[in-house]
Amino acid sequence: MEGRGSYIHSDGFIDRAKSDLYSFYGSAGYHQDQNNIRFVFAYGDELTYQAWNGVPEQYVFDQDLRTYNTAGTEKPGTPHDNEVDDYQQSHYQLHFDQAVTPFARLTAALHYTKGKGFFEQYKADQDLSSYSLGDTTSDLIRRLWLDNDFYGFNSMLHFGKPEERYFILGVGWNKYLGDHFNDVQWTSLGGDFEDPYNYFQDDAEKRDWNLFGRTNMKVTKQFDVTVDLQGRWIKYQFNGPDVSGAIIDQEVIHAFFNPKLGLTYSLSDKSSLYALTGLNHKEPNRDDYVQSTPVSRPDAEQLWDNELGYRFRNSSWNLTVTGYYMAYQDQLVPTGRLNDVGAYTRVNVEDSHRAGIEAALAITPFKKLEVQFNATLSDNRIKTYDEYIDNWTTGVQEVVAHENTYLAFSPSVLSSILLHYTVISNSKWDLSVDWNNRYVGKQYVDNSSNETSSLDAYIVSDFGFNCHFYTNAIKDITLGVKINNLFDEEYESNGWIYRFRSEDYNPVPDDAYAGSEGGTLYHQKGYFPQAWRNIMVQMNFTF
Repeated sequence: MEGRGSYIHSDGFIDRAKSDLYSFYGSAGYHQDQNNIRFVFAYGDELTYQAWNGVPEQYVFDQDLRTYNTAGTEKPGTPHDNEVDDYQQSHYQLHFDQAVTPFARLTAALHYTKGKGFFEQYKADQDLSSYSLGDTTSDLIRRLWLDNDFYGFNSMLHFGKPEERYFILGVGWNKYLGDHFNDVQWTSLGGDFEDPYNYFQDDAEKRDWNLFGRTNMKVTKQFDVTVDLQGRWIKYQFNGPDVSGAIIDQEVIHAFFNPKLGLTYSLSDKSSLYALTGLNHKEPNRDDYVQSTPVSRPDAEQLWDNELGYRFRNSSWNLTVTGYYMAYQDQLVPTGRLNDVGAYTRVNVEDSHRAGIEAALAITPFKKLEVQFNATLSDNRIKTYDEYIDNWTTGVQEVVAHENTYLAFSPSVLSSILLHYTVISNSKWDLSVDWNNRYVGKQYVDNSSNETSSLDAYIVSDFGFNCHFYTNAIKDITLGVKINNLFDEEYESNGWIYRFRSEDYNPVPDDAYAGSEGGTLYHQKGYFPQAWRNIMVQMNFTF
């Protein structure tokens, strides 16, 4: 039997963005000879004040306004004190492992996940007819709920030994039930509702079957071949608009075949070459379905992944270098385009790719010091991309054609270096220090490659130490102190942008999110700045 519990509290870097998170994990297993059975339970609860609007562009580079939070500010006077995200989730799993013969093994797992929660918003000057509450306007408090169940099973039959030739046959079935509903808690006209008024209900059901086989064949003493074949079938039922805009029950069925081939060649007992090629498919997500009609509904994405690499390992260092080319067909990206139901949804782009080289090096120059270095150089592009820009004056969207643009949130350079030094180590206690430095190159928050859409590159360093004490009563007491952002770097790791044209009105003086791109072209942009230097203290007890 084993268990773990945790509690995390933060006042938040962004104004009011405090959070409280609880979690518990428990496991009980029974093992006898070649038979194993284990039950696992996990529970988590989070309550977080919203900060997902981002900091307005006009504020983010001002030291006094860099933590400004617009969430809850629609309420007159002080911000709404319960503009929160509140969600709980529990997991139940039963794992079974049985030796059938000396060369065959059966593993199976049953799982069930229950989740329920909401986020609350104060909305000012709302048209109550949109909530079926009358023909006037009012401030109100609403909650948007998700009540979901996810359950199923997975099983595998394993023949042979992993270090030799083996074969795996697997099958799985999973079902997801998502109940989305929204209710009004309060209005400025009528006060609190005795029972929250439900104004929206949407149920969705997703079934997922998969069948796969995997085999490893030792062609020669040095040459291994791995073949992985998977079939996946998806049935998704939901409420969505038809071509006339009426909300009706709809159904989508996908059938995917995902083959993969892997090759490994041992050059020596310390080094090897490897290669991988394979297809993967991914279905659109819920918003892609419920915010489109059968006419405008996007297709599934297809990824053809190709990798070639080299590994070397000895007693003092190891190196892995991998080159890759990932070709996408029908990748789903946001373009700003309004579809036939007036929603800003993702659309398929015919041709895009990610190509690059990754390197990972770990060195132990002497006994107490470990050095780990990682780097990725990549090129991530969309061949042709049409950006749709709203015109606030005419109400008509204009199209800007782009070629060979960068994929959003895909920096071309990533690297990190970690130094781990053991100061003291003996039977009673040990002390170690870590210094981690990471670099993230320039990236864009949309696919236009427009400079106004960019996020600057940044370097962040973290420093910390861990001290372990070993006693008879308690197996291990660990005290850890970590200084995040050691050099107080000011950086933004994420953001969003909305570009529009306004011929009669300049929104910049009235809207802190607004910025001008020249002439009648404007944008709204939000940033997600990260915390200045901060310290985390952690203590663990292992019995």
